[in-house]
Amino acid sequence: MAYLALRMGKPVPEGCELLLEQSGVAVPKECVTYYVTPGGPLFTGNPGCDQFISFLFENMNNPDRVEWKKLTGQEQYEWYTAWTGVDCSHMRHEPATRGLRGTNLARITDAADLEEAMIRSPSLADRGRPQGHVVPDNDWANTRRNLFG
Repeated sequence: MAYLALRMGKPVPEGCELLLEQSGVAVPKECVTYYVTPGGPLFTGNPGCDQFISFLFENMNNPDRVEWKKLTGQEQYEWYTAWTGVDCSHMRHEPATRGLRGTNLARITDAADLEEAMIRSPSLADRGRPQGHVVPDNDWANTRRNLFG
């Protein structure tokens, strides 16, 4: 609540200040940690949140782009894991995101690429093979079965 008030340029509600100062000692504003969560991952402060949003934008592809709210919790976590795997960069890292929902699955060109993508993004196995994909249906099914039973 205090964070939202500050972001909107409004005074921090007295109730928030009282909770922060329950010990009887005034809490310096610079000692307060704000957390931001876009419905899943928990970010400390604004820079990480901003970098994550940029990472999503840079690594999703049109027309495959998916709104964050339309991703399942598992798919959101896969994006978060990919982001932390590239040191929380805001840049494009296509090899680290290949197979995630919102990316171009045509970049998966053979069974080895598919296996790597399914390890990175287990939800890919549940989403299934796109119609007309270059990796044959049999290879897709075998990769899924070998990895997940």
